[in-house]
Amino acid sequence: SFDNVTGASHYFTTDDASTPTPSATAQGWKLYPAINSDNLTLTGTGNREVRVWFRDEAGNILGPKSDNITLPPGVSYQSWSCDSWPCTQNPASILSTGKITSGNINFDWGEGNVLDSNESDSVALKLEGYFIMPGTPGTTYTVHFRNQDDDGSITIIQGKEVINDWGGVHGPENRDNYTQLIGGQTYSYTRFWSEQFYGAVLRQYWKIAGFHSDYVFMKGEDFFN
Repeated sequence: SFDNVTGASHYFTTDDASTPTPSATAQGWKLYPAINSDNLTLTGTGNREVRVWFRDEAGNILGPKSDNITLPPGVSYQSWSCDSWPCTQNPASILSTGKITSGNINFDWGEGNVLDSNESDSVALKLEGYFIMPGTPGTTYTVHFRNQDDDGSITIIQGKEVINDWGGVHGPENRDNYTQLIGGQTYSYTRFWSEQFYGAVLRQYWKIAGFHSDYVFMKGEDFFN
């Protein structure tokens, strides 16, 4: 939100600490918003210093003005019971909710309880959060996702279903697919998982072309809410 700024025609903002003061002709200047507010896609999680410069029509530059924003890391989850198979994705009641804030998305519960659901069989999870795509802003990358689950799973990125093995009943097996994402952009992440009986595994991998030579675990720190 911009307060007490008069005479400005454009503004330039960034949360990249390495960005120098822009020239009046640099790319990245935006028209000053008529409603005195606008949106910025952050390029990382945790504590981010946001800097903004203002420019008038004559090319005079004021700034930077700065403030800090903290994005708490983590992917949220909720669990519920499965009364039939395949399990519903729209439960009438929830067993538990929480947040995975750190560590690999790598769970092998065996025949024990799934997270804090107090259930080991006929149970489902939904993970939800956002992540900022690594890489050069504006560059398109091929991103491979892998679900390694016992039993069913679905992965949805920005509303696009990338992997669907929802009715599967099996031991830990890989389900792979890929999509294209743009560096620096924020994407929504939704992950469904379900367990029928006898062992429970949920693992989330990804592999970004140009970054990873093989699949690596996604982590709680990769996400924010």
